[in-house]
Amino acid sequence: MSVPSPIPNPFEATPRASPVNEIVIEGLNHPTLFLPLPTTDPLNALLSKHIPAEARPHRDLVGRYEEQTLETLVMSNSWRALARMAKDRIVATPSADTTLVLDLWSLRLTSLARMRLFNQATAECSNLYSVLNAISPPSVRRQIVPYELDVFYARTIYWSGDLKGYLDELTRLIRLCKSMARRDEKPGSWGIWTERGMRTGMMVVTQLIEMQDYPGALSILRPLAIAPKAPSEIRFALARIMMEAGDTKSVKLTLEGVETDAITQALEAAMLGRWEEAEEMLRKAHEDEKENGVTRVIQVINNLAVVLLACGKLDEAIALLESMLKVSPASFVAVEPFLYNLATLYELRSNAAADRKRNMLREVAQWGGDGIKTSALKLPS
Repeated sequence: MSVPSPIPNPFEATPRASPVNEIVIEGLNHPTLFLPLPTTDPLNALLSKHIPAEARPHRDLVGRYEEQTLETLVMSNSWRALARMAKDRIVATPSADTTLVLDLWSLRLTSLARMRLFNQATAECSNLYSVLNAISPPSVRRQIVPYELDVFYARTIYWSGDLKGYLDELTRLIRLCKSMARRDEKPGSWGIWTERGMRTGMMVVTQLIEMQDYPGALSILRPLAIAPKAPSEIRFALARIMMEAGDTKSVKLTLEGVETDAITQALEAAMLGRWEEAEEMLRKAHEDEKENGVTRVIQVINNLAVVLLACGKLDEAIALLESMLKVSPASFVAVEPFLYNLATLYELRSNAAADRKRNMLREVAQWGGDGIKTSALKLPS
């Protein structure tokens, strides 16, 4: 299902309710708010176990950023360098530049989360909010704190295992979005607060699906899908949850009047057992999507590989994924479902599966950057 990332995007514009730099918050840039970055990670441990030292690709476990641009670091998934850069710049930025300091905090925390350092991200976010929560009155705090930081704080509740508290915090944020939309947006318009309320609602939906509460997820998605000017992606998400819940009859009604994308059509065909039809749709989509960005291509390729497997074309499915890995390794090694699917196909082929997965490990180490979920490689740790 296509839903917004649960980790907020630190690079999107953040609306503030008033000029933030008029308010100076002492302590936001204090070095004691930060923890040291670890100098190893699970991928390095996996390399040490499975790849001889002389054959291991070089990896930067220090986080050097001095000679690289922000865009280059993001594109290469260099989250360790980004986390270090954000911390150094926070400490060096005057307290009076509140906007910049808070935006750098968003980058720091997001980078930690992308590295899967959830405990450290939670601890540093807690340190930050111990400063922010001291601001009085609360209305002033709302004028200062970027929305994505509040969303990140909600995620720390999830990482601590308090699912009810997480859903409660997301619900509070949705109420805030509704309140701000009523205040700042014209009736019937689709402004940034409406958009953020929609995204946060989708985070609730994602969590309910994780908890296998399909009725709850559908009860939230249905009103979102029929809202004026609701993006078609919401309708697609609703249709796919209905597919997962086995409600095939409602899928067509949900997508009525919407130009259905090839992936949704193929999933519907596959759910009904029409595998050859799904294969044909996805092959055509693969040709059509080549010029439309890597994200869409990856979605099509992953689904096509699964369909090929269902059609008994295991070797072709493996060849398809391997060809993508060869053509654009930096794009594909960072996509965990892609890695998991390829590792699974290797296991089904069985002969030399371990060697092939070790080769894939080397590719991931060379091109994947930081934060890869190593369990996707299906190698013993």
